[in-house]
Amino acid sequence: MNKKEYNEIFLAVIGITPQVLTECIYYFYSDYYKQNRKFDRIKVFTTLQGQKQLTDRLFTDGQLKNLEKALALKTGDIPFTKNDIMLFTDKNGEPINDIRTTEDNEESLRILHDELKRWTSDNTTRVTATVAGGRKTMSTQMALAFQLYARDHDELVHIIAPDEKMDPRNPESQTWFFPVKPEDPSEQLDVSHIPVLRVGRYLSTNLELPPAELIEQLQSELIKQAPIDELTVVGKSFNSGDEKLIPSPLLASYLRYFIKVRKNSSCDRSCSGCIECFVKNSDLPELATGDILADHKTLFSSNSGHFEKTKDAREAADIFELRDLVKSDISRLKRAIRTAAITNRFKSSIQVKTLELEPGNRQLKWHGVALDPQIITIEK
Repeated sequence: MNKKEYNEIFLAVIGITPQVLTECIYYFYSDYYKQNRKFDRIKVFTTLQGQKQLTDRLFTDGQLKNLEKALALKTGDIPFTKNDIMLFTDKNGEPINDIRTTEDNEESLRILHDELKRWTSDNTTRVTATVAGGRKTMSTQMALAFQLYARDHDELVHIIAPDEKMDPRNPESQTWFFPVKPEDPSEQLDVSHIPVLRVGRYLSTNLELPPAELIEQLQSELIKQAPIDELTVVGKSFNSGDEKLIPSPLLASYLRYFIKVRKNSSCDRSCSGCIECFVKNSDLPELATGDILADHKTLFSSNSGHFEKTKDAREAADIFELRDLVKSDISRLKRAIRTAAITNRFKSSIQVKTLELEPGNRQLKWHGVALDPQIITIEK
């Protein structure tokens, strides 16, 4: 969607400093900063103390009209009224004077998250939000809400006025709401675009859950998806903590080989697979009758008819038949890992990946396991 087609929504947490709001509006509306972003809705989250300051300073004292005049706007062009002030409440629904306790914090979380979830559920909107106002807990809650609900095109910002303009010991801080001469360094507004890890809408979670439950579920899901931190290979047994994957000797021989190649490479944990730590599919037929077959033999405690059958089939096959046998074996190995009685975390860490590492050649593929080489121990 073209950015000009978005319905622009601005959300802010405000304490007892209403200047935070006017500074943000000036930054996005002013010709000097060239942001050219006009908001369709402005919502402010605050306490009773903050509500009084916003009402007194912006409406009674007329600072909002002064801002519109400075921006060459008509009265009412900035879409903010007293009805757009949203009060944080306690568990009984009563507005609170200040956010000081864990209980207050949990209720503010719910109110803020419900509103952000509502606006980000509409694909015609773009949400711009600020963390500049209120107590640190309020700013933290805004950032947390962004992690849970924001999309790629939503923005979290911190607009900063000169220190002397915001210093309560400076009398000017009570009367300065936006730049009069934006080119003057003493009135310069700086902006920090805050990077946010947006996880809520990109993980398989129920966004309708209450915030505390949603956070707990997301944390649990992230833990499940984290890579394993140890892998010990003992024969055909692949062990991580209390979990074990024990495929058939034939399939284990392939997995052992892929893991050895990864361990012996110079790659680190950040490598998701390359020509050094993965195995080219055109090399596998020869390996299937060489190193992989030799490893297969060691996985039996005594002579086995199963091994002899595999050996005879591979030695009797021509190159085309051998390619088909290898392709089938790898498919079976992937399926064995996918259906094993182990956690998703273990499965995703040890699963064999198939990658196209040579641009333009879709026939040439590489297979391997993208584990951290440092966590691998091969005992025998």
